[in-house]
Amino acid sequence: MKRFSTSVAAAALIAGAFALPAQAQETEIVVHYAMPGVFGEIQEEIAARFMEENPDVRVTFRSPSDSYEDGVQRVLRESMSGDTPDIVYVGLNRIRILAERELAQPLAPFIEDQEAFAEAGFTESLLGLGQVRGEQYGLAFAASTPVVYYNADLVAQAGGDPDSFPDNWDDLIALGADIDALGEDTDGIYYHFWGSDWMWQAAVGSFGGELMDDAEEEVLFDDERGHRAAALLAQFREEADMPAYDRSAAQQSFQAGRLGIMLDSSAFLARLEDGVGDRFDLRVASFPIADRENGWLPTGGSGVVMLTDDEARQEAAWRYMTFAAGPEGAAIVVRNSGYAPTNQRAADDPQFLGDFYAENPNHQATRDQVAFLGPWFAYPGERGVRVTDTIMSSLRDVLDTDADPAETLDALADTVRGELAR
Repeated sequence: MKRFSTSVAAAALIAGAFALPAQAQETEIVVHYAMPGVFGEIQEEIAARFMEENPDVRVTFRSPSDSYEDGVQRVLRESMSGDTPDIVYVGLNRIRILAERELAQPLAPFIEDQEAFAEAGFTESLLGLGQVRGEQYGLAFAASTPVVYYNADLVAQAGGDPDSFPDNWDDLIALGADIDALGEDTDGIYYHFWGSDWMWQAAVGSFGGELMDDAEEEVLFDDERGHRAAALLAQFREEADMPAYDRSAAQQSFQAGRLGIMLDSSAFLARLEDGVGDRFDLRVASFPIADRENGWLPTGGSGVVMLTDDEARQEAAWRYMTFAAGPEGAAIVVRNSGYAPTNQRAADDPQFLGDFYAENPNHQATRDQVAFLGPWFAYPGERGVRVTDTIMSSLRDVLDTDADPAETLDALADTVRGELAR
């Protein structure tokens, strides 16, 4: 598994990386993004800052989608009628489908000076997050990792040590069971498993497994490591009596102090801290990596992709994209979420994030996991999105019922092989 080291103002450096023709009249660019609960205020702030510096461009947002999956499906539908936005933010794993459908515009022609572009924070490893088969189709905008949120007060009540939190699956689930035993009004542990297969990939990656081979010809997630990941899902239900929450219910319960441990995206950190306030001691731990040599974590989050083929709007869109994904935009994202910076200059230059991590220790877990970051895998071909839906529907049975994890996984792998062969 290839890992990405993740570590904008920046206007002068960025301007030096490519040529920008003058604009005499206002140009409108239409933008679509997903997950307004996370990105709504972030997107509004970035657009406002950008338009202050670029008064000849007006940024207009279409109504956001609830999830990355909904967002990319919406763009695919809009493409049938020729009504796509100029720019779209999609999950990093869905840049691929837009490129394969020839909807995404190649970005290499816009980068005149690769060295200056790197100095502006767009390093090779970070650019890799937006590439499809080596071609640049997107710029990484937000990078999240799976993390473990925990209520330190409930951990202590259950006999655990909040300052020495478990870093392996067995001890973590055992602690969840101890918290669950505190009373009927308390749930121990929740592992988010809705919407996309991101957390499934995290489980497989924790054990060093792979989804497919490098040639994308063989399904591999039903090997011994994949079976350990499937068994882990059953372990949450059988040993810790994991509740059948959806994400919204889990977050509400956690913020109310009724759920002790929650495994989910680092993207929700800022929202959770606001929701918890001083109700209890909220802390964040790294996601358990069972195989420290081969383990990896899928890089969640989104990339910004250009769809318009209109020359005037392309120029305005490129300026906007490099601002949003540049150091100033990245700093806005980090300060208002739990995402890691996807621009190296934002991470390194004190003028952007300064003492942010020293003053916000709960954000450190994401930084600590950088060495394990890998791609959020997207299944190939026209049926790739459908395959993801099939995986999630099948594996939900392992969490919600007494379905045998081994039998379920083997049957699922055969189904996926059949889907990909069509």
